[in-house]
Amino acid sequence: MVKVWAIARTSWQETIRRQVFYIVLLVTLLVGLIIGSQMVLVRMAGAAGEAAAVAQIRASFIGTALQVWNAAVIFLAIFLGAITLSSEVSKKTIVHVLSRPVSRSAYLAGRWLGVLMFLWAFLALGVALSLLLAHYFNVGWTPMASVAVLGMFIKAAFFSGIAVAMSTFMVPMLAGCVSFVLYVLLPSYAVQGLHNPAWTPRILANALYYLLPARMPVDLLGESFSQQMIRPEYALYLEILTENSLYVLAAFAVGCWILGRRELRLR
Repeated sequence: MVKVWAIARTSWQETIRRQVFYIVLLVTLLVGLIIGSQMVLVRMAGAAGEAAAVAQIRASFIGTALQVWNAAVIFLAIFLGAITLSSEVSKKTIVHVLSRPVSRSAYLAGRWLGVLMFLWAFLALGVALSLLLAHYFNVGWTPMASVAVLGMFIKAAFFSGIAVAMSTFMVPMLAGCVSFVLYVLLPSYAVQGLHNPAWTPRILANALYYLLPARMPVDLLGESFSQQMIRPEYALYLEILTENSLYVLAAFAVGCWILGRRELRLR
């Protein structure tokens, strides 16, 4: 366990040294622009005496800020996860690590943990900003918002873990693209294909439905600050999040198995 944490710390430091700071800065500026543009609408609605519209706009841009941050985290998770192994191979530093008494699975777990620590820290920054905005604009933080934030942290683990697992047998570009297609685009196709009248797409959609991770029946972030549902199915949402966490652990275990049998060729 000590070796895993040592590798994770090194992975964290390498992630910080990469130019992801500019992505963090860009996302922060983008969220600031969203808030600034919405503030103009708030002032206009307030001047017109539309108190209900003001409350709705304030709630909506907090949700929008969280959605932008969530999209940035997913992008970073796929990008950083896909390059975490190749960067060690290209720099040939993996030789020095694996020459020590450390298993390949422990090495891969440490690399993933380091990336995940950065992603969760970045995500915590966005959540803290949203909480401050909600307090400043007197917008209630709903239980649905808390479940949505938990889902964001699990998504960060999910996409980074899947990308790291893919990187054990794919080049970084392909690992990132496959992770995006498989776990962002195909689940939507599977849900839509279940209702296709043609039997061939329906069979394919059914296969994808059971092979791919479970999909939320509602948009948690979208519902967090809008009109609240009468009976949110929190137990179902938490069950899906747990199932997807187990899914990524299984995929990561397969990645460890592949890395353990892969011949590493250093260029």
